[in-house]
Amino acid sequence: MINNTQYNEQINCGNKKYLSEVEPFNDGLPKNCLFHKGMTGVGGTTIALNDDFPTVICLPFKSVIDNKVQQSLDKPGSFKYDLIHYYSGCDDEDAKKKIMSSKVPKILVTYNSLGKLSNLINPKEFNLVIDEYDCLITEYLYRDLACDVVYDNYKKYKNYTFMTATPMKSEFLTFELSRIRIVEAIWDERDPVQILP
Repeated sequence: MINNTQYNEQINCGNKKYLSEVEPFNDGLPKNCLFHKGMTGVGGTTIALNDDFPTVICLPFKSVIDNKVQQSLDKPGSFKYDLIHYYSGCDDEDAKKKIMSSKVPKILVTYNSLGKLSNLINPKEFNLVIDEYDCLITEYLYRDLACDVVYDNYKKYKNYTFMTATPMKSEFLTFELSRIRIVEAIWDERDPVQILP
């Protein structure tokens, strides 16, 4: 078992404003890890939406997905590829058609719908980014079914990245998450995000 009191890898971001300005992120987000991006608004999700790999971005709430989709409509060209949203109430056949016709599919899905989506696609052809993974811990008491869907499906994917700007202390990680290596972005002259119980 990995001792997560120490980070397995740290990436120095210096005084840059966005992750995309830092060389190690030119090839996308780190894979098969818990990625602590260190700050909100540094473009972690944007990297996943603009890299050249088919990607599923798993988000805790439908409203976050709708916000990203609206952002792509309000600012055409914000993302390199068209966004496909998938959550409760979406038509499976319509979603399949959009995914099949997309050059590089970028699918935004809720935690709750990840299992259903995983049955519509071949997960081994996709990277998976679980955004705001701290919600899998802080909301487990009242969203256990949604959280369990993520835990039951993430290993099906080619690669996975659990990402957050608000990491949890190692003693609060679930057993599943405690076994995954940690990659942390380090920023100069920025206040670290701290969670107070």
